Amino acid sequence: MDNIDYLFLEITSFCNMHCSFCPSDVLKRKKCKIKTENAIKFITEIHDMGIKKPIHLNVLGEPFLNNDIFIILDLLNKLEFTVILITNFVLLENKNLEKLMNYNNIVLVLSLQTLTVNSYKMRNYNNLTFNDYIDKIFNIIEYKFRSRNNIRIEIHIASTHTLLYHDSTYIADSPLYKINKIFNNDKELKKRLDWFIIKIVVF
Repeated sequence: MDNIDYLFLEITSFCNMHCSFCPSDVLKRKKCKIKTENAIKFITEIHDMGIKKPIHLNVLGEPFLNNDIFIILDLLNKLEFTVILITNFVLLENKNLEKLMNYNNIVLVLSLQTLTVNSYKMRNYNNLTFNDYIDKIFNIIEYKFRSRNNIRIEIHIASTHTLLYHDSTYIADSPLYKINKIFNNDKELKKRLDWFIIKIVVF
């Protein structure tokens, strides 16, 4: 196991978005969530084998669609596993955030694969406006700093693989996938980020 960097445990294959670069919507296998007892068995067995690699709770699917996610996180925390939790973050309301901030073993990855109104529409998610969607990132980061905990938060912006340059969503955002061009084309976003950085320092 020394040549393995990570383990993957897909706790659900359901997702609340329909990203064009993700094969979730075209897979033939039935969508489901893992039985919690099976997740517990897997985690316990690899712990008993002395395997302490970081665990991704993703392959496909949005992990916060599994209602038992905190049962799984509690066990991983108890057994001192590092957890990489990749989420599209739309379900991260204060209730979930408050629970997450109790853990010190989680890398919370906010997957921001869409940077414009047009590409956001391609996700077919109608429960949030694009502005509210972007607001969530700031709210999550602010919540982290206000609570003064040790959880690690990463924002993966347009981390799409090179092979997907022909993806329609990627093209819809071009050239905004180049960070310097985001600031050149969206001075309001730059202004807001500058303000937010100053605000975080105050925390």
